[in-house]
Amino acid sequence: MDQEISPSADAQENVVPLFELDNVLKECNKTFRIEASFMEDLQQSGSFADETTKTPKCYVRCLLDLTGVTELEDGKYDPEQAALLFDGQLEGTQKNDVEEMAKACMENRDEDLCNRAYAFVKCVLAKKRNKIR
Repeated sequence: MDQEISPSADAQENVVPLFELDNVLKECNKTFRIEASFMEDLQQSGSFADETTKTPKCYVRCLLDLTGVTELEDGKYDPEQAALLFDGQLEGTQKNDVEEMAKACMENRDEDLCNRAYAFVKCVLAKKRNKIR
C-alpha cells in the first residue's frame, strides 16, 4: 500500500488565493513533480492516462488544498471555492452549475486523500462533459 503523501505543513497553513493560481501550480510541483502531460490528459479526457501513479493524484490534492477547495479540518470540499477554481476551465458551464456539480461529487470518502481529491476532480469533469453534450 502506498504511503500517504501530503503537502508540506507550511503549504497547508498558507492557502493561496485563487488569483495566484500560477504560484499554487509551482508550489505543488515542488513537492509533487509531474509532467505537464498529466494535467493536459486530465483537462482533455477527464482522467490521467496512467491512474496507477500516485504522485499526480497528490498533485491534484495539493492544488485543492492550497486553493481552499479542501476544507482541511474535515477533508470535505467547498463547492463554492471549487466553482471559483474551475471557473473558466469548464467552458460551457456557469458558476452555479459548477457548484452543483461539485456538490454532487462530494460523496467519495476514500481514506487516501490523494485518491479522494483525484476522484472529486474526475467527477466534476465528467459531469461537465455530460452537461455540455
